[in-house]
Amino acid sequence: MPSNTFNINSFLSEIGKNGVLQTNKFAIDIGDGAAGSISDMISLRAESVNLPGISLDAPSTRRYGISPVQKMPMNIGAFPDVTISFIDDKQTSIWKAMYNWMNTIYQFTGPDNKPMYALEYKDNYTKDILIHVYDNAGEERTTIRLKEAFPMSLADVSLSWSQNDNLWKTNVSFAGNASDFNTCVDVVATCPAGTM
Repeated sequence: MPSNTFNINSFLSEIGKNGVLQTNKFAIDIGDGAAGSISDMISLRAESVNLPGISLDAPSTRRYGISPVQKMPMNIGAFPDVTISFIDDKQTSIWKAMYNWMNTIYQFTGPDNKPMYALEYKDNYTKDILIHVYDNAGEERTTIRLKEAFPMSLADVSLSWSQNDNLWKTNVSFAGNASDFNTCVDVVATCPAGTM
């Protein structure tokens, strides 16, 4: 039988050997106290997150002047924003923490509600964000780190008397300079040097 012919037994054997990873078991860590006293709440109440992708800048060019058009990678593209949705508490603690973080970056409110319009130094407002992904046994299978992250936008929250069963969701988009990952089963601190 040709090797490129689909074989259900080979497929089942591969799945049985290496398994699959579901997308519903993860935790979020925002580094160095950026979220203040609600760091545990941030991790427990993160409902969804999109893992950052990657793209290359590859403009179309004619390599030999008159050759067919080809795409030639020239640089790394911009890293996409990462959006995290949180189920907030009854004090809207996460919403307030993100609002205050953004106000720290660019002081659009100040003492006595007088805007300062002052931009903070980058080192003072960026934090690494870690996204830990777990398997069904609770073992960490991969961790994605968004480097030098900061909140870019705090989404609107829609309120309506007709929304009897809806929860307050705080949706935040974060920008970062780069992302990397490891595939260690152990936590980041115990991974081999250079994996993060």
